[in-house]
Amino acid sequence: VLTRTIANIAAGAVCVITEPTQGGSTTVTLPANATIVNGGTVSRNVTNTFDYAQLTVKKNVVTSALDADLAKVVLDSPFQVTVNCTFNGGPAYANGYSPMVPMVLSLADQQVATLTKLPSGASCTVTETPPANAESTDILYKTSSTPPSGTSVAGTTATFTLTRDVAGTGTNSAVVNNRYGVTSFTVTKRLSGGGATQFGTGPFVVHVQCIAPGGVVAFDGDVTLSPSTTMSVTIGNIAKDSVCSVEETNFATTGADAVVYRDGSGAVFDGMGVNVTDSIPAVTVENWYLTGEVAVTKAVSGDAAGA
Repeated sequence: VLTRTIANIAAGAVCVITEPTQGGSTTVTLPANATIVNGGTVSRNVTNTFDYAQLTVKKNVVTSALDADLAKVVLDSPFQVTVNCTFNGGPAYANGYSPMVPMVLSLADQQVATLTKLPSGASCTVTETPPANAESTDILYKTSSTPPSGTSVAGTTATFTLTRDVAGTGTNSAVVNNRYGVTSFTVTKRLSGGGATQFGTGPFVVHVQCIAPGGVVAFDGDVTLSPSTTMSVTIGNIAKDSVCSVEETNFATTGADAVVYRDGSGAVFDGMGVNVTDSIPAVTVENWYLTGEVAVTKAVSGDAAGA
Protein backbone atom coordinates (compact mmCIF):
# COMPACT_ATOMS: atom_id res chain seq x y z
CA VAL A 1 0.00 0.00 0.00
CA LEU A 2 1.39 3.38 -1.02
CA THR A 3 0.10 6.46 0.88
CA ARG A 4 0.62 10.18 0.30
CA THR A 5 -0.91 13.15 2.15
CA ILE A 6 -1.41 16.49 0.39
CA ALA A 7 -1.65 19.37 2.90
CA ASN A 8 -2.88 22.98 2.80
CA ILE A 9 -5.82 22.49 0.47
CA ALA A 10 -8.53 25.14 0.85
CA ALA A 11 -11.59 24.05 2.76
CA GLY A 12 -14.57 23.42 0.52
CA ALA A 13 -12.41 22.50 -2.44
CA VAL A 14 -13.61 19.53 -4.48
CA CYS A 15 -10.77 17.24 -5.53
CA VAL A 16 -11.07 14.95 -8.54
CA ILE A 17 -8.73 11.96 -8.40
CA THR A 18 -7.41 10.41 -11.61
CA GLU A 19 -4.46 8.20 -12.51
CA PRO A 20 -3.03 9.15 -15.92
CA THR A 21 -0.60 6.23 -16.01
CA GLN A 22 -1.55 2.84 -14.63
CA GLY A 23 1.92 1.42 -14.04
CA GLY A 24 1.12 -1.74 -15.92
CA SER A 25 -1.93 -2.65 -13.85
CA THR A 26 -4.77 -4.46 -15.54
CA THR A 27 -7.51 -2.27 -14.04
CA VAL A 28 -7.73 0.92 -11.94
CA THR A 29 -10.60 1.65 -9.58
CA LEU A 30 -10.99 5.38 -8.88
CA PRO A 31 -12.80 6.81 -5.83
CA ALA A 32 -15.52 9.43 -5.66
CA ASN A 33 -14.58 13.11 -5.61
CA ALA A 34 -13.35 14.44 -2.25
CA THR A 35 -14.67 17.65 -0.65
CA ILE A 36 -12.11 19.15 1.72
CA VAL A 37 -13.39 19.81 5.27
CA ASN A 38 -11.90 22.65 7.35
CA GLY A 39 -9.39 21.23 9.83
CA GLY A 40 -10.06 17.65 8.73
CA THR A 41 -8.47 14.99 6.58
CA VAL A 42 -10.37 13.32 3.78
CA SER A 43 -9.13 9.91 2.61
CA ARG A 44 -9.66 8.23 -0.74
CA ASN A 45 -8.32 4.93 -2.09
CA VAL A 46 -7.14 4.25 -5.64
CA THR A 47 -6.97 0.50 -6.33
CA ASN A 48 -4.67 -0.94 -9.01
CA THR A 49 -5.18 -4.58 -9.93
CA PHE A 50 -2.26 -6.57 -11.35
CA ASP A 51 -3.37 -9.88 -12.88
CA TYR A 52 -1.39 -12.96 -13.78
CA ALA A 53 -1.05 -14.25 -17.32
CA GLN A 54 -0.21 -17.75 -18.55
CA LEU A 55 1.57 -18.52 -21.80
CA THR A 56 1.50 -21.93 -23.47
CA VAL A 57 4.12 -22.75 -26.08
CA LYS A 58 3.59 -25.68 -28.45
CA LYS A 59 5.87 -27.27 -31.03
CA ASN A 60 4.26 -28.41 -34.29
CA VAL A 61 6.14 -30.22 -37.07
CA VAL A 62 4.40 -30.02 -40.45
CA THR A 63 5.51 -32.78 -42.80
CA SER A 64 4.16 -35.55 -45.01
CA ALA A 65 7.20 -37.73 -44.33
CA LEU A 66 6.21 -41.25 -43.25
CA ASP A 67 8.29 -44.33 -42.48
CA ALA A 68 7.52 -47.91 -43.54
CA ASP A 69 5.01 -48.21 -40.68
CA LEU A 70 3.28 -44.97 -41.78
CA ALA A 71 4.54 -43.17 -38.67
CA LYS A 72 5.44 -39.47 -38.91
CA VAL A 73 9.15 -38.83 -39.47
CA VAL A 74 10.40 -35.92 -37.35
CA LEU A 75 13.82 -34.33 -37.83
CA ASP A 76 15.78 -31.96 -35.55
CA SER A 77 13.99 -33.01 -32.35
CA PRO A 78 14.09 -31.79 -29.62
CA PHE A 79 13.58 -28.15 -30.52
CA GLN A 80 14.79 -25.23 -28.39
CA VAL A 81 12.44 -22.30 -27.82
CA THR A 82 13.38 -19.29 -25.67
CA VAL A 83 10.87 -16.89 -24.10
CA ASN A 84 11.95 -13.42 -22.96
CA CYS A 85 9.44 -11.10 -21.25
CA THR A 86 9.63 -7.51 -20.00
CA PHE A 87 7.27 -5.57 -17.73
CA ASN A 88 7.54 -1.96 -16.58
CA GLY A 89 10.99 -1.69 -18.08
CA GLY A 90 12.49 -4.78 -16.46
CA PRO A 91 12.65 -8.52 -17.10
CA ALA A 92 9.72 -10.70 -16.05
CA TYR A 93 9.91 -14.41 -15.34
CA ALA A 94 7.33 -17.17 -15.09
CA ASN A 95 6.91 -19.21 -11.94
CA GLY A 96 10.00 -21.36 -11.42
CA TYR A 97 12.27 -19.23 -13.63
CA SER A 98 14.72 -16.46 -12.82
CA PRO A 99 17.78 -14.67 -14.24
CA MET A 100 19.74 -17.78 -13.30
CA VAL A 101 17.09 -20.10 -14.79
CA PRO A 102 15.97 -18.48 -18.05
CA MET A 103 12.81 -19.52 -19.85
CA VAL A 104 14.45 -21.92 -22.31
CA LEU A 105 12.18 -24.78 -23.40
CA SER A 106 13.14 -28.09 -25.01
CA LEU A 107 10.16 -29.41 -26.94
CA ALA A 108 9.38 -32.48 -29.01
CA ASP A 109 6.77 -32.48 -31.77
CA GLN A 110 3.29 -31.72 -30.32
CA GLN A 111 4.73 -31.09 -26.85
CA VAL A 112 3.28 -28.15 -24.89
CA ALA A 113 4.95 -26.12 -22.13
CA THR A 114 2.96 -23.76 -19.89
CA LEU A 115 4.53 -20.71 -18.28
CA THR A 116 2.51 -19.39 -15.32
CA LYS A 117 2.36 -16.27 -13.12
CA LEU A 118 3.72 -13.88 -15.69
CA PRO A 119 2.36 -10.33 -15.32
CA SER A 120 -0.54 -9.43 -17.55
CA GLY A 121 0.60 -6.74 -19.96
CA ALA A 122 4.12 -8.12 -20.21
CA SER A 123 5.71 -8.00 -23.66
CA CYS A 124 7.05 -11.46 -24.52
CA THR A 125 9.28 -12.57 -27.37
CA VAL A 126 9.19 -16.22 -28.43
CA THR A 127 12.30 -17.31 -30.35
CA GLU A 128 13.16 -20.72 -31.74
CA THR A 129 16.74 -21.73 -32.38
CA PRO A 130 16.59 -22.36 -36.17
CA PRO A 131 16.27 -26.10 -36.88
CA ALA A 132 18.95 -27.37 -39.24
CA ASN A 133 16.64 -29.06 -41.75
CA ALA A 134 13.36 -27.11 -41.67
CA GLU A 135 12.36 -25.48 -44.95
CA SER A 136 10.39 -22.73 -43.20
CA THR A 137 9.19 -21.64 -39.75
CA ASP A 138 6.32 -19.48 -38.53
CA ILE A 139 4.86 -18.68 -35.12
CA LEU A 140 1.10 -18.43 -34.58
CA TYR A 141 0.20 -16.57 -31.41
CA LYS A 142 -3.16 -15.91 -29.80
CA THR A 143 -4.24 -13.62 -26.97
CA SER A 144 -7.62 -12.24 -25.98
CA SER A 145 -6.69 -9.20 -28.10
CA THR A 146 -5.98 -11.05 -31.35
CA PRO A 147 -8.53 -12.37 -33.86
CA PRO A 148 -9.84 -15.84 -32.86
CA SER A 149 -7.62 -17.45 -35.49
CA GLY A 150 -4.57 -15.72 -34.03
CA THR A 151 -1.73 -13.83 -35.72
CA SER A 152 0.92 -15.64 -37.76
CA VAL A 153 4.46 -14.30 -38.02
CA ALA A 154 6.90 -15.72 -40.56
CA GLY A 155 10.29 -16.66 -39.16
CA THR A 156 11.60 -17.89 -35.84
CA THR A 157 10.65 -14.89 -33.65
CA ALA A 158 7.34 -13.33 -32.57
CA THR A 159 6.67 -10.59 -29.99
CA PHE A 160 3.27 -9.91 -28.40
CA THR A 161 1.63 -8.57 -25.24
CA LEU A 162 0.14 -11.00 -22.74
CA THR A 163 -3.50 -10.67 -21.70
CA ARG A 164 -4.76 -11.62 -18.26
CA ASP A 165 -5.98 -15.04 -17.18
CA VAL A 166 -9.74 -15.47 -16.97
CA ALA A 167 -11.01 -17.53 -14.02
CA GLY A 168 -7.56 -19.10 -13.72
CA THR A 169 -7.44 -20.07 -17.39
CA GLY A 170 -4.75 -18.69 -19.64
CA THR A 171 -5.54 -16.60 -22.71
CA ASN A 172 -2.13 -16.64 -24.42
CA SER A 173 -0.57 -19.25 -26.68
CA ALA A 174 2.19 -19.57 -29.25
CA VAL A 175 2.53 -22.45 -31.71
CA VAL A 176 5.93 -22.77 -33.36
CA ASN A 177 5.45 -24.44 -36.76
CA ASN A 178 8.32 -26.02 -38.70
CA ARG A 179 7.77 -27.28 -42.24
CA TYR A 180 9.82 -30.09 -43.76
CA GLY A 181 9.88 -31.27 -47.38
CA VAL A 182 9.51 -34.76 -48.80
CA THR A 183 10.49 -36.54 -51.98
CA SER A 184 10.24 -40.08 -53.41
CA PHE A 185 12.51 -43.04 -54.14
CA THR A 186 11.96 -45.55 -56.95
CA VAL A 187 13.14 -49.18 -57.06
CA THR A 188 12.97 -50.93 -60.44
CA LYS A 189 13.65 -54.55 -61.37
CA ARG A 190 15.38 -55.41 -64.67
CA LEU A 191 15.90 -58.93 -66.02
CA SER A 192 18.77 -59.55 -68.45
CA GLY A 193 20.35 -62.49 -70.22
CA GLY A 194 19.13 -65.24 -72.52
CA GLY A 195 17.37 -67.13 -69.77
CA ALA A 196 15.59 -64.13 -68.23
CA THR A 197 12.17 -64.82 -69.74
CA GLN A 198 12.20 -68.51 -68.79
CA PHE A 199 13.75 -68.33 -65.35
CA GLY A 200 13.27 -64.75 -64.10
CA THR A 201 9.80 -65.27 -62.69
CA GLY A 202 10.43 -63.83 -59.22
CA PRO A 203 9.26 -62.70 -56.81
CA PHE A 204 12.23 -60.46 -56.02
CA VAL A 205 12.44 -58.95 -52.53
CA VAL A 206 14.44 -55.73 -52.20
CA HIS A 207 15.09 -54.26 -48.78
CA VAL A 208 15.16 -50.45 -48.71
CA GLN A 209 16.59 -48.39 -45.88
CA CYS A 210 16.61 -44.59 -45.91
CA ILE A 211 18.31 -42.54 -43.20
CA ALA A 212 17.36 -38.87 -42.79
CA PRO A 213 19.68 -36.18 -41.37
CA GLY A 214 20.50 -36.73 -37.73
CA GLY A 215 20.34 -40.51 -38.08
CA VAL A 216 16.53 -40.58 -38.15
CA VAL A 217 15.13 -43.65 -39.92
CA ALA A 218 13.00 -42.31 -42.78
CA PHE A 219 12.12 -45.74 -44.25
CA ASP A 220 13.08 -49.31 -43.44
CA GLY A 221 11.11 -51.97 -45.28
CA ASP A 222 10.82 -54.39 -48.21
CA VAL A 223 9.40 -53.98 -51.70
CA THR A 224 8.42 -57.03 -53.73
CA LEU A 225 8.79 -57.01 -57.51
CA SER A 226 7.68 -59.58 -60.07
CA PRO A 227 6.86 -59.77 -63.80
CA SER A 228 3.39 -60.96 -62.83
CA THR A 229 2.67 -57.94 -60.61
CA THR A 230 4.90 -54.90 -60.88
CA MET A 231 8.51 -54.33 -61.82
CA SER A 232 8.80 -50.88 -60.28
CA VAL A 233 7.74 -49.36 -56.95
CA THR A 234 7.96 -45.71 -55.96
CA ILE A 235 8.11 -45.02 -52.24
CA GLY A 236 6.60 -41.62 -51.55
CA ASN A 237 6.89 -39.23 -48.60
CA ILE A 238 10.58 -39.80 -47.95
CA ALA A 239 12.10 -37.01 -45.85
CA LYS A 240 14.27 -34.71 -47.95
CA ASP A 241 18.03 -35.25 -47.83
CA SER A 242 17.56 -38.87 -46.78
CA VAL A 243 20.21 -41.34 -47.96
CA CYS A 244 18.81 -44.64 -49.24
CA SER A 245 20.40 -48.05 -49.77
CA VAL A 246 18.99 -51.22 -51.33
CA GLU A 247 19.74 -54.94 -51.22
CA GLU A 248 18.00 -57.86 -52.90
CA THR A 249 17.63 -60.14 -49.92
CA ASN A 250 16.33 -63.27 -51.70
CA PHE A 251 18.86 -63.28 -54.55
CA ALA A 252 20.07 -66.78 -53.66
CA THR A 253 16.63 -68.25 -54.42
CA THR A 254 15.84 -66.32 -57.61
CA GLY A 255 17.95 -68.55 -59.85
CA ALA A 256 19.88 -65.58 -61.19
CA ASP A 257 23.56 -65.88 -61.94
CA ALA A 258 24.39 -62.31 -60.89
CA VAL A 259 22.81 -59.14 -59.55
CA VAL A 260 23.89 -55.61 -60.52
CA TYR A 261 22.76 -52.34 -58.94
CA ARG A 262 22.45 -49.24 -61.12
CA ASP A 263 21.87 -45.67 -59.93
CA GLY A 264 19.45 -43.22 -61.50
CA SER A 265 21.91 -42.44 -64.31
CA GLY A 266 22.44 -46.12 -65.11
CA ALA A 267 25.92 -46.39 -63.63
CA VAL A 268 26.82 -49.56 -61.75
CA PHE A 269 27.38 -49.07 -58.02
CA ASP A 270 27.03 -51.01 -54.78
CA GLY A 271 23.42 -50.02 -54.07
CA MET A 272 24.40 -47.82 -51.14
CA GLY A 273 24.18 -44.12 -50.32
CA VAL A 274 21.67 -42.58 -52.75
CA ASN A 275 20.75 -39.06 -51.62
CA VAL A 276 17.13 -38.70 -52.65
CA THR A 277 17.41 -34.91 -52.93
CA ASP A 278 20.79 -34.31 -54.59
CA SER A 279 20.66 -37.06 -57.23
CA ILE A 280 18.16 -38.97 -59.36
CA PRO A 281 16.24 -40.79 -56.61
CA ALA A 282 16.14 -44.23 -58.17
CA VAL A 283 17.88 -47.60 -58.19
CA THR A 284 17.56 -50.40 -60.73
CA VAL A 285 18.23 -53.93 -59.49
CA GLU A 286 19.31 -55.98 -62.50
CA ASN A 287 19.34 -59.78 -62.38
CA TRP A 288 21.27 -61.73 -65.01
CA TYR A 289 20.18 -65.13 -66.24
CA LEU A 290 22.94 -66.59 -68.42
CA THR A 291 22.56 -69.40 -70.95
CA GLY A 292 25.02 -71.86 -72.51
CA GLU A 293 25.18 -74.78 -74.91
CA VAL A 294 25.29 -78.53 -74.38
CA ALA A 295 27.04 -80.50 -77.15
CA VAL A 296 25.87 -84.11 -77.52
CA THR A 297 28.02 -86.51 -79.58
CA LYS A 298 26.83 -89.98 -80.54
CA ALA A 299 29.53 -92.70 -80.70
CA VAL A 300 28.60 -95.97 -82.45
CA SER A 301 30.85 -98.94 -81.65
CA GLY A 302 30.81 -102.73 -81.64
CA ASP A 303 31.03 -105.52 -84.29
CA ALA A 304 27.59 -104.72 -85.65
CA ALA A 305 28.08 -100.98 -85.62
CA GLY A 306 28.08 -100.73 -89.39
CA ALA A 307 25.28 -103.22 -89.99
